[in-house]
Amino acid sequence: LYVFTGEVSDDAGQRPGTEGTLEWLGSSQLAGCPLVEDVVPLVERIRSRPGVERVAVGTNLPLGGSRMVFGFFPGAFPSPGETSESAEYHSVSPDYFRTLGVPLQQGRDFTAQDDEAGIQVAVVSQTLARQQWPGESPLGKRIRTVSQNGITSREVVGVVGDVKHVGLADASAPQLYVPYAQDSWPLLTLVVRSG
Repeated sequence: LYVFTGEVSDDAGQRPGTEGTLEWLGSSQLAGCPLVEDVVPLVERIRSRPGVERVAVGTNLPLGGSRMVFGFFPGAFPSPGETSESAEYHSVSPDYFRTLGVPLQQGRDFTAQDDEAGIQVAVVSQTLARQQWPGESPLGKRIRTVSQNGITSREVVGVVGDVKHVGLADASAPQLYVPYAQDSWPLLTLVVRSG
């Protein structure tokens, strides 16, 4: 098990740790599409350990050197001749942004209620928000995401700061986050913030 421990740079779009360090358990990726029913107890069990402040899971962590890019369509319904846009796509658990120190700029984070039975939701980066809804709040707007499960119409519930996923020199790319409980993936990385 490889563990990287150290403070992250603000240049990556994350707030540097001041009370503790951020541990990335990068090679502890869970293989074989872990079920939400398995991931939630794991996160809770780790959260209860002494010294642990926050725990989350996600795909493609900042500065991890990889990214998933998928298409999306702005709006709730197809329009004639529309073409898809593209954005980095991340499936994450509640508390992911706070665990990594990614600032929530508008709206809300994901919650346990954002599951398969709930309203399909998304959080977008400030770059995606500016590109798609210049001068407007994206909260309550609809976006159709394209992923392994086909096309899903989602309501934008939050905007977060831009995060660099490949390198610090890269320009900020549009990013789209969805709840892991609504779109689970076979590879996850566990993120722990300790005190």
